[in-house]
Amino acid sequence: MARPESTSWALSKLHGLADPVTDPDTVPAPSPLWFQPKITVSSHSMENTSQNTPATILLSGGLDSATVLAIAQSQGYECHCLTVDYGQRHRVELDAARRVAEALGVASHRTVTMDLRAIGGSALTDAIDVPKDREADDEVPVTYVPARNAVMLSLLLGLAEVVGAADLFIGANAVDYSGYPDCRPAFLEAFENMADLATVAGADKGVKFRVHAPLIDLTKAEIIRTGTDLGLDYGLTWSCYDPTPSNLACGHCDSCTLRHRGFEEAGIPDPTKYAGTLESPSLIVSRRNSSSADPQD
Repeated sequence: MARPESTSWALSKLHGLADPVTDPDTVPAPSPLWFQPKITVSSHSMENTSQNTPATILLSGGLDSATVLAIAQSQGYECHCLTVDYGQRHRVELDAARRVAEALGVASHRTVTMDLRAIGGSALTDAIDVPKDREADDEVPVTYVPARNAVMLSLLLGLAEVVGAADLFIGANAVDYSGYPDCRPAFLEAFENMADLATVAGADKGVKFRVHAPLIDLTKAEIIRTGTDLGLDYGLTWSCYDPTPSNLACGHCDSCTLRHRGFEEAGIPDPTKYAGTLESPSLIVSRRNSSSADPQD
């Protein structure tokens, strides 16, 4: 099976959600490990022809990963979701992942636990303050978790071998994001190549793994419109890096800012409960521009 010549993370024409599978917490018996899956669709396909083709989905509980799950279901994939409890500061997203998986009726949902706090080096896994009201620049912020997507995609690849899947889905985005290197197309393409070499399915059985990142070139507003068109309830999802003790979104970290601005630009009400009064991101930008242009400041 040859991999499609063009990039495998372009957004396909979307259709309605697939019928949910009942009892999402029940993990089915693994399929035979080394079989040649029949891949009937790539992410370029304009037809909904992946009925019952297994796929693995990295589901964090965030807006992007939930949208990717809805897209994969709309394309007819049998979705096996993986959530990673890595000791993240915003542990409330783990509950959001369970809510999303249950609401969409996935084929299976597993949570893998590992403690990246032992490595640290990130505001999400270490005693480092989460930046608030940060102005956009070219620096990768301290919320970057070293090699996180490389680790998580490796776990997702392992699950793919177990369930007999060749298609892996991730909510990586290279437009409205914080500049993380493991959300860029070059990384995803390199991982695809690695997957074919690092697994028995790929190296010995000829399976060609594909990493689908259908949101890679979309703005946050476009992502939100896509999920809304698919009937996704974004009130189930979580984005904030630094929630309050009562589990309200802070409204000032990068993730909150990108989320709220996305809803504003999409013209769709933001269902998120923020702590205090949240100022419109467009007003914040306008105020900053005015301040930088004022010689008195």
